[in-house]
Amino acid sequence: MTQCGFGNTEFFQQKKQIVERFRAIVPKLKALDQNVFYKEAVQGFQDALASTTYDLGRLPVYSSTGLSLTKSKSNCVLCLLSKFVQCYWYFCIRQDNETLLESDLWKQLENIAEKGLDAFEIKKNIGLGYYLVEKE
Repeated sequence: MTQCGFGNTEFFQQKKQIVERFRAIVPKLKALDQNVFYKEAVQGFQDALASTTYDLGRLPVYSSTGLSLTKSKSNCVLCLLSKFVQCYWYFCIRQDNETLLESDLWKQLENIAEKGLDAFEIKKNIGLGYYLVEKE
């Protein structure tokens, strides 16, 4: 809904909420692995949210699919973050009222942040890469 010619206020509220909720899970995601590269990469994804332009050079790890090419739980998380930030940029470019925080991608990131890596196992999608699924 556009009000008073100041743009799409619903869009800006959603954008703010996405950034706030993403920042809230970053400490939990950083705590999942003690590797310095991993921690810096997670921080790099948070920093990339400061931009609303589609700039793949800002991503510490790139994955167009959200799947990892290596069999590593931490790398699977980084690839999910990469895909999420790209979806966020696309959301910002389109400025629509799609609910990114209700996406399966976001729900999976929140679930991993809450439960930790031990609650997940690695699966392989032949030809595409590795991903995390919750253990039964």
